[in-house]
Amino acid sequence: MAKINIKNLNNKRRVRTDVVERLSRFVLRRFPDWKRSDITIIFMSDREIRKLNKRYKHKDRATDVLCFCYFEGMPSVGAYGHTPLLKTDIYISTDTAISNAARFKTTFKEELYLYVIHGLLHMMGHRDDTRARRARLDTFQGSLLEKFLRRK
Repeated sequence: MAKINIKNLNNKRRVRTDVVERLSRFVLRRFPDWKRSDITIIFMSDREIRKLNKRYKHKDRATDVLCFCYFEGMPSVGAYGHTPLLKTDIYISTDTAISNAARFKTTFKEELYLYVIHGLLHMMGHRDDTRARRARLDTFQGSLLEKFLRRK
């Protein structure tokens, strides 16, 4: 099973880390190839995520989610090869979740959970760099969120 670490570095807003972990496991169960992942989800302010976005993506603005992945060990192919451990850091702005909740008429919780799903899907290779890909990803992450919220 995946290892999931959750940190809240932004004390402006409380985050239910237990629910974030359940949501993450809910998503990961649908993708068994990712069971050896080591995932850290870090909630932070717009100011902090802006620094990361500028440094690593060369965009001087805050964003909702940043996802960085790397392998521990060399990935191998073949029936008898080892499965590498994928390490992922997902950074999420709680400030952006607050402002977007008002903008899109959702709740802080729904925005935050959507960002968690979005980061996990990015980890798995889903992209949103074109309008078509963004539309597919939005639909997919929305359906996952809806299923998670219905099962509670």
